[in-house]
Amino acid sequence: SLQDEMMDLMDVSSEIQETLGRSYNVPDDIDEEELMG
Repeated sequence: SLQDEMMDLMDVSSEIQETLGRSYNVPDDIDEEELMG
C-alpha cells in the first residue's frame, strides 16, 4: 500500500540522515526545514 511505501521511505531517509550525520558531524540543532529550503 501507499502507506507502507511511505514508511519504507521514512526508514531510508532516517538511515541516510544518520549516515550523513556521522560522516559530516552535522550539528543536532540544524532544522530540517532550513535544509529543505
